[in-house]
Amino acid sequence: MTHTKGVPSGSILRNRNFLLLWNVGTLSTIGEMAEMLVMGWLVLQITGSPMQVAIVGASKTSTMFGFALVAGAMGDRWNRRYIMIGAQLLNITIVLALLIVLGTGEIQPWHIFVAAAVRGVAQRFDNASRRALMFQIAGAKRLVRALSLDVVGFSTSRIIGPLVVGALLQINGDPSSSFVLLIGVYFLALISAVYIQDNIDSINTAVLPVIESVFQGIKYSYRSTSIMGVLLTTIAINAVFQYHLFIPVIAQDYLKVGPALMGLLAAGDGMGVILGAMTLSLLGNKLTNYGKVFLTGSLGAAIFLVAFAFSPWYALSFGILILVGISMACFATFQSGIMLTAASSSFHSRVLGIQGLAAGIGQMGSIEIGFLASALGIHLAIALNSGIGFILIALIGISTPALLRPIKGFSNEDAEDK
Repeated sequence: MTHTKGVPSGSILRNRNFLLLWNVGTLSTIGEMAEMLVMGWLVLQITGSPMQVAIVGASKTSTMFGFALVAGAMGDRWNRRYIMIGAQLLNITIVLALLIVLGTGEIQPWHIFVAAAVRGVAQRFDNASRRALMFQIAGAKRLVRALSLDVVGFSTSRIIGPLVVGALLQINGDPSSSFVLLIGVYFLALISAVYIQDNIDSINTAVLPVIESVFQGIKYSYRSTSIMGVLLTTIAINAVFQYHLFIPVIAQDYLKVGPALMGLLAAGDGMGVILGAMTLSLLGNKLTNYGKVFLTGSLGAAIFLVAFAFSPWYALSFGILILVGISMACFATFQSGIMLTAASSSFHSRVLGIQGLAAGIGQMGSIEIGFLASALGIHLAIALNSGIGFILIALIGISTPALLRPIKGFSNEDAEDK
């Protein structure tokens, strides 16, 4: 059962728990983006192989995929704040272990693959619980604004993480300093999670066995055309969006730039997402047809990535990635917005866990791009992957007309006020 208190309209930025939750998400994403970039860079320096870089992403994706349903079920059973605290402690442990191995001079690619896999577990549990808590804190009336601000934080992190790592690698070429910084970032996220108030947590009083709870969530999602449309689009867009893992390859081998400009390029789509998400936040409740904005952004991201694949110049590539980011703001905001609006609050963590499963399936596209890059080159690999993604998303939009209409479903009009 959910226990909440009403929040005055428009008060989300004065809500202590929302700001703390926003901190957890923003800091975690700074760590994630910085960590994946430095791990990809490190594997590339050790092996010189784009395929080995792809395995970094695949390692993380495999565990995000494998633990998605369990993380969702646990989020509807356990104290979600404790789940987030556990995830941050695991993040700190991962980075500390890599730092120790790196200090011995015996670092091998498999160490990085294992670290990425464990990072995927932490991220999956954190995401499923954090987004469910956001709905409880914000309520349905403020959901678009809350999710838009969350996307702004996510996108700011996509800028800060790569820029800082790129600068550190440019200055000394030593990833150790990046790992030390990551420990500090995850520690701050941990502190924010600790100070979130417990009374906003939602624990189901009728606790089912985990497996039964998982299957109940799957059946629930399958019966909703809107949720299924989002899940299918999530698979397609995540397959398309795996280009980010190959930024070190594109920057070094094709655009011929160093680590600092590599970091700036990796931050380009994040800048675009901030512009898009801030616009969506200002529009707020004026946007009632979530599905149309969601599908338009998804199609835009795919077609702009095709253009990015054929760009021969750094400045043009950077500009196109900003457009990709604006499109992704529409996708990212309304992806969770549709899921949370269409679902009963007692199923929120489970439908978000299934969303994570869909994302994990799509993220296996990193392996596909790795094989295509080895055979055709990274530019053609990204273009082909994005073109197929565009076609699939268009077909999903045509086949799920309910997604193009205003979403009608369950909502939690009340939220807590701290």
